[in-house]
Amino acid sequence: MPASIENHTASRRSVSMQIWVGISPIYPIARAHVQAGHQVVSIIGARSPDLMFWEDRMRELSTAITVTLDSEGSLVTDGLRAFLEEQQASGGLHRIARIVAIGSVGMMKAVSDLTAPYNIPTVVSLDSTML
Repeated sequence: MPASIENHTASRRSVSMQIWVGISPIYPIARAHVQAGHQVVSIIGARSPDLMFWEDRMRELSTAITVTLDSEGSLVTDGLRAFLEEQQASGGLHRIARIVAIGSVGMMKAVSDLTAPYNIPTVVSLDSTML
């Protein structure tokens, strides 16, 4: 069953996060959020530049994008932490409609732990190649 994507005003943001092969499954999700009128903020990562793909596609969809290179996704979660702190400082946390993350077990736990105190709806999905 496909995930439901609520229509929000353009002032609401959806945050898409993915590491390496998680980019391909999250791309249609991010595109659907854009089609629903959301601004999409993307935080993407790969172990090395030669493993990064579809960065151009994610840039086209995204209002803002952060690209990281690391082996376990810690820089991706650091990017989320910085984004949430920035939004909190500017009073923009209420504008985050949903966070969607695809990646490793460690990243899923870190994302869930980061978003829980803010009560931001968060959807995590384990990428089976990251076991």
